[in-house]
Amino acid sequence: MIREYEERFNSNLIVFVGEITLESTTYFEELLHDVTPDQDLHLLIGSAGGDGETALRILRAAQSRSQEFVVIVPDWAKSAATLIALGAHKIAMGPMSDLGPIDPQFRVGDKLVAAKDIIAAVEQATEEVRASPETFPLHAALLGDVSAILVERARQGMGRTESQLREALHANPSRADEEVTELIGQLKEPLIEGAQSHAALFGQREAGRTKLPVDALDPKGQQWDSVWRLWTRYVAAGASAFGSPTVYEGRRVSHIVVKQS
Repeated sequence: MIREYEERFNSNLIVFVGEITLESTTYFEELLHDVTPDQDLHLLIGSAGGDGETALRILRAAQSRSQEFVVIVPDWAKSAATLIALGAHKIAMGPMSDLGPIDPQFRVGDKLVAAKDIIAAVEQATEEVRASPETFPLHAALLGDVSAILVERARQGMGRTESQLREALHANPSRADEEVTELIGQLKEPLIEGAQSHAALFGQREAGRTKLPVDALDPKGQQWDSVWRLWTRYVAAGASAFGSPTVYEGRRVSHIVVKQS
């Protein structure tokens, strides 16, 4: 199906489904190993996010291997995955597609948790313990997986968010400085400051109201049909935007990474 897509739409196609982690760069580079920059590169991505710095590295690698870099979002491309989309020449989206807040996330236990949620939980617990010291054992148990180092990392990550937004937008080599500045002005509120939760919606309609290069795919068109049929195969096989197993796939390489519990 990947080969059929490439032939039909005259492009290289790679697929990434799962959490963006530090080791993602190695697997992603393997997908790009024999890709030359004389063709368009399409990335079909389904991800709840992960490490923002890794996302920027992936974005730079993809841009260096493509004539035009197109990010295809069949479902979710949140947080760090949104950073990758923001640096593309085009963001192909359908009715179900959704980007989201680019707040950093950290692993707490077996789940990814947004930095602002970690900070808010600790601050609320601190206030409640100050008011009622006898509640300390309860809050200590509820926040048992949250260390002081993690909280500091969450604060530092939040401080880097606007810089990451700027770096992602600048990764598109055809985007002028004035365009980057204008886009930051449009995107700061919905993607950084105004989002109340990590699940906040930023779909095709919302993205289309900005100057982002959104390509609204016709849900009855050939490209969306090809994308959706391919995407549902990964979902049926158990791949998840939220983590394990993580899939890195192209016409030559297929890696299925299962996180050990």
